[in-house]
This record gives sequence, structure tokens and C-alpha cells, in this order.
Amino acid sequence: MRSIGYVTVGAAAVAGFVSAEEAHAQPSLDRVLSEAHVTEGDRCSVVRVDFNFPVRYVSHFPTDNGNELQIRVRAIERQLDSEMALRRESLRLPSTDLTPIREIDFEGNRPEGPTVEVVFSKKTFFRVGQGADFRSLVIVLSGENANVDCTPVTPIAPVTPGDLIATPPPAQAAATPSARNGRLELPPATAQAGAGADAVESQVLLDTARTSLLDRNFPQAIQLLTKLLQRPEGPLAAEAHELLGIARERNGQLAHAKAEYEDYLRLYPQGPGAERVRQRLSGLLTDATPRPELRSAERAKEAGETEWKLNTSLSQYYLRDDTSRTTDDPVLGKITEDTVNQNELLTAVDATLGVRNSDFQAKMRVATTYTNDFRSDGQNESTISAAYLEASDAKQRVLGRVGRQTRSTGGIFGRFDGGLLSMRATNKFKLNLAAGYPVESSKDQTFNNNRYFYAASVDIGRIGKWDGDLYYLRQSAYRLVDREAVGAEVRYVGDKISAFGLVDYDVHYKQVNIGLVNANVTLADETTFSVSADYRRAPLLTTTNALQGQTAGSLDELKASYSREQIEQLANDRTAYSRTATVSASHPFNDHVAVNLDATVSNMSSTKESGGVPANPASGNEYYYSAQVVGSSVFTDGDLVIGGVRYADTATSNRYTVDFSARYPVTRDFRVSPRVRLSYRENKNDDGTQTAVRPSVRLNYNVHRNFQLEFEGGGEWQQDEFSGISTESRGFFLNLGYRLDF
Repeated sequence: MRSIGYVTVGAAAVAGFVSAEEAHAQPSLDRVLSEAHVTEGDRCSVVRVDFNFPVRYVSHFPTDNGNELQIRVRAIERQLDSEMALRRESLRLPSTDLTPIREIDFEGNRPEGPTVEVVFSKKTFFRVGQGADFRSLVIVLSGENANVDCTPVTPIAPVTPGDLIATPPPAQAAATPSARNGRLELPPATAQAGAGADAVESQVLLDTARTSLLDRNFPQAIQLLTKLLQRPEGPLAAEAHELLGIARERNGQLAHAKAEYEDYLRLYPQGPGAERVRQRLSGLLTDATPRPELRSAERAKEAGETEWKLNTSLSQYYLRDDTSRTTDDPVLGKITEDTVNQNELLTAVDATLGVRNSDFQAKMRVATTYTNDFRSDGQNESTISAAYLEASDAKQRVLGRVGRQTRSTGGIFGRFDGGLLSMRATNKFKLNLAAGYPVESSKDQTFNNNRYFYAASVDIGRIGKWDGDLYYLRQSAYRLVDREAVGAEVRYVGDKISAFGLVDYDVHYKQVNIGLVNANVTLADETTFSVSADYRRAPLLTTTNALQGQTAGSLDELKASYSREQIEQLANDRTAYSRTATVSASHPFNDHVAVNLDATVSNMSSTKESGGVPANPASGNEYYYSAQVVGSSVFTDGDLVIGGVRYADTATSNRYTVDFSARYPVTRDFRVSPRVRLSYRENKNDDGTQTAVRPSVRLNYNVHRNFQLEFEGGGEWQQDEFSGISTESRGFFLNLGYRLDF
């Protein structure tokens, strides 16, 4: 009747168990969320939620405050949207007064579509925006009261230092900059963060680092400024370099300070602080009076000891799904069949061990699941979605990662076993080299060394409001060219507009594999409009596609019957052309009511008959429409009510769906979420019809901030009519489990 994947994400995402078709590496649809980061300032905090593939922000509700925040997202690659509907995942962040987040949940099967839900421990004011990399969302929090000095006007509005945190009054420039006694004097803050949601986080990092310097917390200032300089170069980079040099100098790391000052003068010889930096560098080189030697304990504390951190997330869910189907045939009579679709215990573990100091940082991560299938014919299964070691210098000028990992840029669209090396040549350019073996399923426990790839890409940092990357990838399978592609990704994040474009061209097959563009516009009244257009081969054109419909299990076996040219023609024949366009709009009428509208048209081409595989007909244009009304605090403060309708006009049927759901907070820690779905389908090619009703309820109880219990149960009644034969299905499902983060 129903099967849904449960995934728990602690420090990062935990593997799930939905298998998806892969291109040159497995699309990681058993992991939607990657991880979350928080940066806190004096009066606001910035939370970034990372995804494992490109996504676009559609809208959010309520507009600017509440106990919960609903953020609608869409996968930029449309075929991932339908697979996202199977996913439910969670993230955890440390909760503070400034960041009162209890949980971050992703649910794909919502009436309004894939949604990120942020649950706060108290009423909180917020702003939401598209991450500049189009693989993240940025949420700015300002506590229990609206703070116009802390939040941007629109989700992706221009931000200046005053929009975030009151910058400490600048001290007078030191006459003798190298002096190491008396009060600490900092250069004036002259830069502005610029536009875009990511600018919010950059400004918070810089302002908090300034405060840390004035508080003489030099290790924290070094950490914050290093994190800021790991980001693509922006207008704050020069000031951050200068402040990092000061922090290193005051922390007794004179060699590091000298290197920072020299870097500044090399990068910004005419910069606003160039003369000050030259004086500081001169003071370091000529000062003959050494700083008194610190006692070892004091020196370790001031320099910042090596810090170890272990984050682990554990979840277990019992999943049961039963169906009883009765067919009333005029000839055969009544036939009843009982089926156990699911009867299993899913255990998921995600552990990340990190280590860092002022010179380097590293982490080791393992994410795995184990499924105990209790059915008589069931088989236990295990998955490994991540198992890698990553290390870099503190500024991430050079980063290396080896093991099972996921990448969604540079021509790599999924999971692989291999290595990645990233080297930041300048603040504007970063070179990435990757090689490895595509992972067809997270259930695979061994390498498939018959299929491998190598890739190179260049990330281009911000040029105005634009950034992007260029890439080349070559993949081989059984000594045949599987895929050879060049491509480009372009991103734009402006004051009220964000846009994303991708082109992937296969130089071996001389065909465009992917061409897509997405754009989002936010008006002054918080109305958002989104448009997307997507052209692609479906699935992505690879020589391995030739195996579809064949009895051969590998290309090696297929080569016994076909030449290389014939195999490549079979691959072309099995791969259709897909074209999709979507328009979305969202409008908040007030703080408690909003409406969402979506319309999509798609078309799938036919495929040819060849190699004993029959042709598939073209779908023609298929149309999908949906509308939802969302209300908050309707019955009680903090509740959420959603009513939606959907209509699908496809090549084979018309389907009508009505969907009602609610989330009701009984107490601060206990929520009840009922839902009812009604659907009706009528076939176009015959007289068949289907009517279905699906009620369900979910209960969430937070025993502790790091320990949550969940129960979901429901049923389904379905009636199918076809040529005088009636089939009635009745079923139930239940999911019961817990999630523990430590």
C-alpha cells in the first residue's frame, strides 16, 4: 500500500534506502539534506541548511515570525522532485537563546510539495533566502522580537553592516601598529557585505570576529575569520585578511601573522588598509624585543588547543504495511489476497568525528543503515551512504577527501567511491580534481572497478552577483567510453532575483545531455514567482543504457553480440528526450494565510525499437496543476492547517486529488498531525476508474531536546473498476520509532 523512507540526520545526513537510477554516479535520493550550520552574532544568527543536490527556494510561511517555519523547495532537476516525495529527514542544531531551533525536518510528501520545516522552542522572527550556491537555504533569526537592524527586508535583499549587527565603534588607527601592550585597536570597518542571503552570514562572521578581538578572545576570532575566508571572495575579504593578521599577531603566532600580512599586500597592494598592514609587517620584522615566553599551559590556551568533537545520530523505526485485496470477477467469483508489504526494523547511524586547531581541520564520517526484514521471504539489508575521511588546512586552501561520498557539481551528479582534491588557487578560482567508481546503490558494499571516472572543474568566485563553474568529466565502463562531458553551471543572486543555469554536453555522443534554467523573483509584498525550463536526455545518456531490456548483465557480455558502434546506438535508442516547464506563485494575504499555485507541462519523446527491445511511444504533453491554502494559528497559537487540490492530465489518465492536513501543538513537546487524502482517477484508454481514501495521523513527542518519539498510523480504502471487474483494497500502516542525537 505505502512505503516511505525514514532518515535521521545528526551532524549531517543519515543514509536511507531509496534506490534511484544513476547517471555516472548514483543520485543520492536516499539523502536530501546534507548538514546545517549556524553563525551567531550579537543580536541575530544565521542558519544555513545544505542539500545534496541543487534546489531552488520557492516560498516560505509564515511571513516573518512564528513557532514553526515552512519553506517550500523544489529540486532543480525535476526528476528528483518525485523521488523526494519518498523522503523524510531531520537535522539537529545546538539550541541557544539566539538560535532556538528544536529541529529541522524535511518532508517530501506534503500537500504543498517538498517542504523544510523548522520548529522553534519559542516564537521567533526570521527571514529566509536562497543560498548563493543553490544547494542551501539561509535563515536569519532575530529572537522573540522583530529587529529591523538584524533582518534583511526581503529573503534575498541587499545587506549592509547596519542591517545585521551594530559594528563596534572603530578605534583610531594605531600610530604604532605593532605595539603589543595596552588596549587592542582595530582598523575601521569600511566594507559592506553586498547583496544576497550568503552576505548575511559573511557579515555576521566578520562582526562577531571583531567583537571577539575586542574581547581578546583571539582563538575564536581566528576561527571565525578563517571560516569567512574559506568562502568565495567578496567585499569583506580584504578586511578579514587584515583582521586575521592582527588576531594571529595578538595570539603570539607571529609567523602566521607575517604570512597573513604578506598575503594581504600581495592580494590588495592598493587596498584601504595597505599602509596599516605594511606598518604592522615592518613592526614584526624589526621589533627586537621578543614577547615574554608564555608558560606552556597558557600558551596552549591562547594559541588554541586541538579540539576533538564527536556527533552521532541514532534512529530506529518499526515499519508495518498490510493490504487485503478482494476482486469480484463475474466469471471467477470473489478472490481475496492478503499481502504484507512491509514488516521491518530500520536502524540508522550517522557518526562524524572531527578534529581541528589553528592550522588544520579533519573529519571522518560514516552513515549506514541496517534493515531487519521480518517477512518469511524477506532479506535483511544494509547500506553505506557515506564513509570518508576529509582533511584540509585551516583556510581550506587545500582540501582532500577519500572514501564513499556525494558530489552534485563539477559534472558529478551523485555518489561515488573515490577521492576529491580541491585547491584554491586564488580567492576567485578553485580547482577541483575527482576520480573514482560510481555507486549504483548505497547497498553496494564493494567497488565496481569495471566502471570508473575522472573529472576536473574550476569554481569561479563572485563577479558582481554572478558565480559558477566549468567542468570536464570522462567515464569508462568495461573499456568503453560511458560518458564524456563538458559543462557549465551559472548562478545569480541579486536583491530580488535569483537564477540558476546548467548545460551538460556529451562530446563523445555529440549531444546535449542537460540544459536547464531556473529563476525566482520576490516582490515587495513577499509574493514570489518561480519559473523553470528543463531539457534533458532521460535517463542521462551513457553507454550503459544499452543494457536496458537486454538479458546481458554487463557491457562485457553485450560486446559478445554487438560491436562498439552498435552498443552505442542501442544506448541512444534506449534514451528518451524529456522537456519540462514549471511556473509557481506564492502570495501571503497576511501573517496567517497564504496561497500557493503551481503549473507544469512535460513531454517525453518516444524511444526506438532495436536490439529486440520494443519501442516506447511518446507521452505527448502532460499537464499538472496544484493549489494550496495554508493557515497558521487558526485554532491555537502555533498550529498549521493546509488544504490542497491537484489535477493531473497525463497520457493515460486524469487524476483529481484533495488533500487536507494539520499540525496541532497539544503541548510544547507534543504534536498531533492528522491528514486525509481523497483521489479519483479515470483512464483515457479504457473504462477503468479508481477511487481512494487515505486517512492518517502522526504523533511527535520530544522527551528531551535530543530524544524524540514518533508514531504514525493510517489506513487506505481503494476501489478499482474495470470492464465489469471490481477490486476493493483495504490496508493499514504504522511506523513507530525514536531518534537520539548525542
